[in-house]
Amino acid sequence: MTISKPSIAVRFISRNLLFQAPLLLLMLVIFSEPVSASMKCGTNLISDGRSPGQSKVEVLQKCGKPYSQSGNIWIYVKGRSIYRLRFSDLSGLVSIRREIVR
Repeated sequence: MTISKPSIAVRFISRNLLFQAPLLLLMLVIFSEPVSASMKCGTNLISDGRSPGQSKVEVLQKCGKPYSQSGNIWIYVKGRSIYRLRFSDLSGLVSIRREIVR
């Protein structure tokens, strides 16, 4: 039994995908920017884009007591939005995740 060679089209596509996939991944890494989130508390803006992040004390002073708190995760409810703030003991506010309640 003989095995036939793959068609020219199959070889062309396979070879191009082999070279294009790493290039696309590299472009995504180079041109993507880190997304920072923020939450407004009155006239204050809390943002996770700062380095080092804002401390728990700063967030408490600007936003007040959270709706819920479990260790390093704080929950704030503002209108139809739920904000989940994650803190690190070493670097302060690490991330803000917003969920919209429908």
